[in-house]
Parts: sequence; structure tokens; C-alpha cells
Amino acid sequence: MPIAPESIAVGKCYLSNMNFVRHIISINQEMVTLEERGTKPVPRPWGQKKPVLMDRFIQDVTLEVPADFDPELPEDNE
Repeated sequence: MPIAPESIAVGKCYLSNMNFVRHIISINQEMVTLEERGTKPVPRPWGQKKPVLMDRFIQDVTLEVPADFDPELPEDNE
């Protein structure tokens, strides 16, 4: 089920279709600026900041996750 546009907010993290965690840095009209990492939180986990269209962001994410999301931890898989 797609993420509702009104639920997307600065500071939240979302899991992408390709198993990357995307952290929202800013929202400006129809653009979302995000940083991305793999599903394992490691030192210096976030990659380069990049803007994407809101519609594209919504298509590419599956659910909201905590910032320290790790799919191997049982509490993250509930």
C-alpha cells in the first residue's frame, strides 16, 4: 500500500522498494530532499542528499521505519 502524501514529514524514515532507508531532510512544494542508506545502520550511514519528486518518492517507498531500522532485529519486523 502506498504511503499517504500527507503522512510524509521531515525527520521521518521510510523503507524503499530496493531495501534502502530514506530519511527526509526537507520538503519543498513537490520535491523531497532525502538521504539514503542500506538497511544496516553503521557509522556514517547516510549517503549524499538528493532531491526527488514527491510522486516518485511515494512510488519508491513501502513503509515508515525507525531511523535505526535493521531488518535482522525482531522488534523491527513486527
